[in-house]
Amino acid sequence: MTLPATGVELDRTGYINVNDYLETNVDGVWALGDITGIMPLKHVAVRQARHLIDNLFHGRRRPMTYGAIPHAIFSAPQVAGVGKTEDELKSDGVAYRVGRWKIENTAMGLALKESGLVKILADDSGRILGGHIVGSNASILIHEIVVSMNAGGTLDAIIDSVHVHPTLSQVVGLAAIAARVGPKVSELSAVTEEQAKGYWDSWTSIPNADME
Repeated sequence: MTLPATGVELDRTGYINVNDYLETNVDGVWALGDITGIMPLKHVAVRQARHLIDNLFHGRRRPMTYGAIPHAIFSAPQVAGVGKTEDELKSDGVAYRVGRWKIENTAMGLALKESGLVKILADDSGRILGGHIVGSNASILIHEIVVSMNAGGTLDAIIDSVHVHPTLSQVVGLAAIAARVGPKVSELSAVTEEQAKGYWDSWTSIPNADME
């Protein structure tokens, strides 16, 4: 049987149309993976399969969401991201704040002579809208932002977590603080450990710092 004979609708680019539950327009026919044209990545297809099994056999009726699914490019340096980009937020007319921190401005980055950048995008309430990393182990570092987005989605989930010193993951915490504090920190080009502690002390002294 050919696909046209099933009556399943395709979009104008030839992918199968599905709703949030991975259902097609034909009752009893579902689709997942690359044929849907939605984030054609292996880990996305695996998550779609889990949702499909729940919907088919466990009666949970869970919609598939894609806002906190990461991607990575295993180049040199690595590139990884999750959520919205600045261009997408600007196009959508969404106000946001950005925090940036260079990998070389952490103790481990300096010791390993690694360079790169972590950028976190958040709204005024601290809700994380996106995160993007370029540098060594970006595909690993991005997961702290992913977990934070899934567990309430605020900068505080990262800021309030203690990061082992010295590790590359400290750069994610510093980028989150930069996003919370504002441009003054995020625009710095060189930061020592002593200065970073000073910025942390300044941040914790802000009234109602947990939410503002």
